[in-house]
Amino acid sequence: MSRDDRHEHYAQALGAYALGAMEPDESADLRAHLSGCSACQAELDGLQLAAGALAMSVTPLRAPPELGPRIMAAVQAQAADTAGETRVARPRRRGWPRLVSRPRVALAAVSLVLLGAAVASFALTGDRATPERVLSARITDRATSDVARASVRVSGDHARLVVQGLPDPPSRRVYQVWLKSPDGPPVAAGATFAVRSGTIEIPRPLRDGEAVLVTHEPAGGSSAPTRPPLIVSVPA
Repeated sequence: MSRDDRHEHYAQALGAYALGAMEPDESADLRAHLSGCSACQAELDGLQLAAGALAMSVTPLRAPPELGPRIMAAVQAQAADTAGETRVARPRRRGWPRLVSRPRVALAAVSLVLLGAAVASFALTGDRATPERVLSARITDRATSDVARASVRVSGDHARLVVQGLPDPPSRRVYQVWLKSPDGPPVAAGATFAVRSGTIEIPRPLRDGEAVLVTHEPAGGSSAPTRPPLIVSVPA
């Protein structure tokens, strides 16, 4: 392989190297080339700067194994299109794509990979991208507190009440969920239930500072609490 061919070979690998997507022995060979090639080093510096900026702009999430080949195929297509080629470049040794050595094309490939991973992660995880918080809740009735448990699980402004071991509500009554802000009266959360153990979805959004309350009310629910709360959560 001539000197020019070796240079082209390493220049084509800069995009994959900037993403950390090379085998260890290939990375070592490329680093040896970079030590004596200022042009490739300058191009790599620009790619790594772009990769770092894009990576910091998204929340890292675990991607499925099949995502990598799909994104790299898109990189090949983007690189070929940007370079004005009519075909996808052939993969070189060990299956890594041959990226066109123009800085503009390599930079577009890095951007596509990182932004594609962010979009795919959001599409795959949906609401799960928002970490779930657990709010502790107190059972106010002493006779019940030894056996019953409650907590509130919050993701964004969506909340779920989790109860275990509650007594049956009194005859012709149901448990009703309320949300209470620090400076306002309890507001009906749109949920009633009669189960002793289970998960109750809370339709009304839970805002910062609001606590979740549970009282037992006449069947059908009340517009305002008629009994002291049996369950009181810490504020969101």
